[in-house]
Parts: sequence; C-alpha cells; structure tokens
Amino acid sequence: MKSSKERVVKKRLADGTVKEYRYPAIKSAEPAPTQTVGALLRAYEYGPEFRALAKQSQRTYLIHIRHIEVLGNIDITLLKRKSVLSMRDALAVTSGPSTANMTVKVLVSILNWGIDREWLVSNPAARIKKLQTGHLLAWTAAEADFAEAHFPEHLRRLIVLARYTGQRRSDLVGLLWSAYNGTSIKVAQQKTKTVLLIPVHPKLKVELDAWKREAQSVHILTSKSGLPLHAGTATNTVMALTRALGMREGLNIHGLRKLAAAELANAGCSMHEIAAITGHKSLSMISLYTASASQENMAISAVKKWGEN
Repeated sequence: MKSSKERVVKKRLADGTVKEYRYPAIKSAEPAPTQTVGALLRAYEYGPEFRALAKQSQRTYLIHIRHIEVLGNIDITLLKRKSVLSMRDALAVTSGPSTANMTVKVLVSILNWGIDREWLVSNPAARIKKLQTGHLLAWTAAEADFAEAHFPEHLRRLIVLARYTGQRRSDLVGLLWSAYNGTSIKVAQQKTKTVLLIPVHPKLKVELDAWKREAQSVHILTSKSGLPLHAGTATNTVMALTRALGMREGLNIHGLRKLAAAELANAGCSMHEIAAITGHKSLSMISLYTASASQENMAISAVKKWGEN
C-alpha cells in the first residue's frame, strides 16, 4: 500500500517489466490568506459604522485607508507593529507627520473594529506615539502673491479663496455658488458646525464675479477637468507645486488660513473681529496665528512713540 505522503510513478521498461518509482508527495501551493489587511479594509468600508459617518469623515477615512493599502497583502493575524511603524515613517517623509499620525489613528480604529469581529485578537497599532508635528507654516503675503502668479488657474483660485476667507481646506472645497450672494459668503464649517456669514474682500469679489460668469459647476472650486476639487488632491498638489517652484518647504493650504488671520491683525482688527471671519472658538489660537503680525505692529508703534520723545 502506497504511503499518502509519497507519489508513485510507474514506468514500463524495455523488457516489458513495470518498475515503480517513489517520490515525496508534491506539496500543493498554500492558498493566499483571505483574512488580509486589505480584506479587512474592504469589510470595514461596507460596514454600518463607516456608512454612519458624515460624508466628509468618510472621505477623510478613505484618504488614509488608501495609505494603509501598502499593508494590504499581509495576513491580518500576522500584522506586526514594525510594519505599521514602517508605513508611518514612510508617510511622514512623503506626506508629513500630521498625515502619518492620522493614518495610524484610522488604522487603530479599523483594527479595533476587526477585533470586535474576531479578525484578530490584539491591535498592533495601539498606543503608537505620535510624531512631533509642530505648527504649520503661515504663508507670507509675498508667497501668496507668487503662487497666484504661477499656479494653474484652478489652484490659483484655491489660493485666492483661502487667503481672503481664512477657511479650512474642507470648507473651501465644499463651497457652492449658492453660498455667494454678491456681497458675502455663507460658510457652514464642517469641523465646528459654526455658520459664518463673511463679507467678501474687494479683491475676492472681483475674482468671484469673474469666476461665476463662466461657472459650469455648482461648486466654486473645481479641478482642471471641471469636477469638484478634492481636498486630499488639493493638498498634495499644492505641496508638490510649492516644491517645484522652489518655495519654502512645508507650505500647506492651512497656512493660508494663518495668513488671513495675520493680514486681519495687520489691518488693526481685534481678536474677536478675526474670530468672526475665521470661526475660531479659541482666542488663544488666533493669538498664536497673529503673534508675528501683532509684534510688528506694536514695535512700529513703540518706535514711533519713542522717536517723538
């Protein structure tokens, strides 16, 4: 009786006899694991918890899920902390530490979701320390002017709208033409749920009126092809353009929000007046945004008084 661990090959020899040759059994290829990180990501996307998120939160999660896809082929039960850290560290180089930290946060949430459903028993991404991010750079007026002169039109409009409204990236890309009445823009901030009515700056009004005459979308900001501008794409493209144009490393769309606050401070606006535009709940954050502008104005005033004595 042949062993189940052997394979037998019979061969008829020249004299007519049959000889058996025995070889170790051929091992069948191991099937690819079905419980991969990628499979968990897909399951989460179709789950009720993800579908219950606000649309903007879903879009944000999907951006970071795409980053996590580099781990997609790993068996979920074999996912190691070092793999998560490698992903995070690579992201910190290409997209910045803030993006890397947020991607880990999303992965932790999804892995906890998987634990509840018995995909895995522990979370290898739990309690990973955040990378130091520091404060995002504020643009200078000269840098914004330079970008307006050299960016392609659809991104130039993003720079203009950010500079003269002081709004966050997610609120900028979500603005519809119906929010503009010719003298002001109504913004329902996604992060804080604050509703603002912002009178338009004279320079912005000229731009908006010209854009509206040729608008073919309900969205104020669109891509080059005319589709609604995506927040993640806008961020990555602006960062790539600033590098390509030799501008300061680290400039980000959020830095234009800081520029708006600084220019309002330079114009003599109080912190409460600035908050009425930016929607900040914390005056201490506005103080941080406008520190350099306030210092310069106070220094000019001090020297003027000094010279008059």
